[in-house]
Amino acid sequence: MKKTLRYSVLTSSILLAMGASAAEEGISVHGYFNYSTGFFNDPILNTDAYNWSKTGNNTLRLPGHNYSNSSAGRLGNDGRWVQIQTDYITSQNDMTWGAHVMFSTGASGAGTYVPEHAYADAKGVISSNPGATIWVGKKYVDRVNVPLVVTEALGSDGTGFGLEDLNLGFGKLYLSVTRNLYNSYSNTPRQGDMTAFSSAIHDLQMPLGLKANVYFNYATYVGPNRDNANASGGTISDLYPDAHQVAFKLMQGDYLNGHEFFVRYGADTRQKITAHDLYGPTPSDNVGGFFTGHYQINDSYHFEYTLAHETEKFNAESRAYNSDANVSGTRGAVNFSQRDWTSFIVRNTYTWNTKTSTQLELGYEQLEYDALTASDDGTNKANKITLAQNIHIGPGLYDRPMMSFYVTRSELDVGTTVSGGTGVALGKKDAVTVGARFEAWF
Repeated sequence: MKKTLRYSVLTSSILLAMGASAAEEGISVHGYFNYSTGFFNDPILNTDAYNWSKTGNNTLRLPGHNYSNSSAGRLGNDGRWVQIQTDYITSQNDMTWGAHVMFSTGASGAGTYVPEHAYADAKGVISSNPGATIWVGKKYVDRVNVPLVVTEALGSDGTGFGLEDLNLGFGKLYLSVTRNLYNSYSNTPRQGDMTAFSSAIHDLQMPLGLKANVYFNYATYVGPNRDNANASGGTISDLYPDAHQVAFKLMQGDYLNGHEFFVRYGADTRQKITAHDLYGPTPSDNVGGFFTGHYQINDSYHFEYTLAHETEKFNAESRAYNSDANVSGTRGAVNFSQRDWTSFIVRNTYTWNTKTSTQLELGYEQLEYDALTASDDGTNKANKITLAQNIHIGPGLYDRPMMSFYVTRSELDVGTTVSGGTGVALGKKDAVTVGARFEAWF
């Protein structure tokens, strides 16, 4: 299956925050850069992952893994990212308007820049609710980011329109209508796609100082080819059944010391309800649970962690629509009825002084398959350890620029080839990569 590029969760969040917090009128420019170069002599662990990263790293990824571009942690195991965002802010008539554009090369750092954001927003239009924002264009919509794994547990990204931060007294209402008519990377036109009607209430106040968000999303196929015949004798819309999602997020603390728990159920959709064709086959049912956080023990030591799990089920109907000849993107034949993905990553950071720090990232990941043929059942496993010595402009968690010099040991144990992939073979292999990277944002 074709692997679609993803963007850095942390970078996109930072750029969005920079744009959103731009209080001064006028034009501002923000950017993010992450480039690495690796060296190794061992056999390639995963050909598809190695070709994706274009870094020289022996990138670790489980066969059949569609949740992110690498497995068992990002440090010393990543691609290349370049993102540039421009924001224009102006105020008049008790309103604040903005125009925002962000271009990115994607994780491999290759190809032309594509627009990830191109939208306008206006705050103060509703006089009785001056904090509410109306937007039109293309943007990330209600993403739930999963750090260290570098993926999103939820999202309605696309082009469309919406309303954000409408104060209800007990929380803030978010509403949007979005679709992903064009895949930014291939720029392949399609006559129709899933259109999402998304809603959420943010910042519900809970006991013990906790906050919560709730999400309700629905999507249906919209397009002039909706009633055209498909290869199986039905219509094109039969290949894209109506999708539903309900989710809950519980939050404690802040971005320096905080924890989040997120759980989601989806029917006939993957994590991003507008991205049916982008990140692998679409399950009939999926349940995801995520526990993430970061904690500052003292001035010198802090750690970050992510525990992620997805259970995806594929009934006969979903296996049929995934393999239909009229389906595009990364969907295709599904030779299993269920798969369970689990990832656990811990990144430890010890800061020696304002200029240097050391990081140790430990990761384990597995992908268990219940195949249609019992003899093909099995579990693919991976583990990774990366030791990095950093030099940076400041000692804070988010202080950048930073340079890192790292060594990574990765191990891949393939127990089933039911998911396919380039050169995938049963057995265990390991590799060591030595490399360097820099990361910067402004």
